[in-house]
Amino acid sequence: MTTAPTFDRTVRRPGRLRLITIDDPSSDLDGLQMLTRSVSLDVMTRVTGAVQFAGRKNYSTTDMAEILDLFGAFAESIQQWNMTEDDDETPVPCTVDGLRSLEIEYVMQILMAWMQGLLDGGDKDLKDDSNSGAPVPEVEIPMVAL
Repeated sequence: MTTAPTFDRTVRRPGRLRLITIDDPSSDLDGLQMLTRSVSLDVMTRVTGAVQFAGRKNYSTTDMAEILDLFGAFAESIQQWNMTEDDDETPVPCTVDGLRSLEIEYVMQILMAWMQGLLDGGDKDLKDDSNSGAPVPEVEIPMVAL
């Protein structure tokens, strides 16, 4: 029988915040900023499966069910955004209900920007000494059976 290892310390699971900005002058959503929390691999897997919906004009009932599932994942991730109503400065809630109040084309643009931002790591302010994401050399990690 093997004994469970003892650890010197514990590490909290990271829940990093990311700022995601839609930077597309041809879009009505140009300048939309979303402060989001990172998501689990399970959520990211579901989210990346939804890329198939990008650019579509028609959605089936099954498609809409998947999109509504994404709304929930999005609403759990988003902390703040700078979206307001057309006619005044009333904030649109960054919730499932807030998303449901928008036109589907805008919702899809927001979801695609959110997914891309999660994959890219959100907006970054790279310092002059940054290698701009050069690949990390591969190393062999020894694996020991517990």
